[in-house]
Amino acid sequence: MPNRSLVIVLFCAACSAPLHDDSKTSADDTQAEPSGETPADTDPSDTGGDSDTDDTPSDTDPADSGAPSSTPTIDCDLIAAANPAWEVCEETTTSCAGVFNDGAGCSAYCAAAGMVCTARYGGESGCIQEADYVIDCLANNDHNSDWCVCGISDEPGTTDDPSCPNDPTDPPRLLEQGHRAATYDRRNNWVLDCYDYAYTAQDAEHRECDDIYDPDGSRRGTATYVFEDVPPGWYRAYMGGRHTENRNAAGARFIVDGHVVHINQRDDSGDRAWDFHGEYCLEGRVEVILDSSVSSGSDSTMGVRFEPVP
Repeated sequence: MPNRSLVIVLFCAACSAPLHDDSKTSADDTQAEPSGETPADTDPSDTGGDSDTDDTPSDTDPADSGAPSSTPTIDCDLIAAANPAWEVCEETTTSCAGVFNDGAGCSAYCAAAGMVCTARYGGESGCIQEADYVIDCLANNDHNSDWCVCGISDEPGTTDDPSCPNDPTDPPRLLEQGHRAATYDRRNNWVLDCYDYAYTAQDAEHRECDDIYDPDGSRRGTATYVFEDVPPGWYRAYMGGRHTENRNAAGARFIVDGHVVHINQRDDSGDRAWDFHGEYCLEGRVEVILDSSVSSGSDSTMGVRFEPVP
């Protein structure tokens, strides 16, 4: 198996303010400007450009309940949708299995479907499993491809891992930040002031509600959240954003404490959603980045949430 290079980005932010207030956002995505006035929104879409890669108009925009599920529904199709370099080769009612071909590792591969790695083997593209070559799920082995088996665990399991520190006097707690807590690189490509979430775009009409928005046409940039003094322990990470049928076809590239996962925000629901990123041992300063610098598709961010593993 060829070697691969690991791309690791760190980032973080500390805040516990609610990510959005549904009472301040109407069903058509209008949001009050700093002056208190509501911008006109005859076309309630956050279109980022052409229909290939950006948002789609929607006259209804139901907000989510704000409470992500702790037991995500198994949907193996989410793995292939998250990254074209990930193959789904086998699926059951309780598991998904297949091969990553980009060096991402099984943790990222499984997290795309809200699952955890339960077994790992050598593997090659084309759904080739090397069943005699057993590998630890968390191994950093420089493999470009391996075979992953993913499942949902109802047991806390990993919270007993002695390699993850814990402090009984400062146990893990719910941590979350809204999109305005992030720092935006290439701010001109981000629509930040129009709705209760941010997104990369390229169309001029968004200037009417965001006077800093001045797109260069690339839809590229980064949004970085920084959490300070995170109590040590295991957390489930969720990325908030708005789904539309014209989001980035390659998936939104979120990096949590160095763990890279492409999250599929591309569907026709128009919903604000909390997407499961993965389960991680976190402590101290933790950075989360939506890296929209490597793709020209439109990505969305509503906020970041860390939930303690029960």
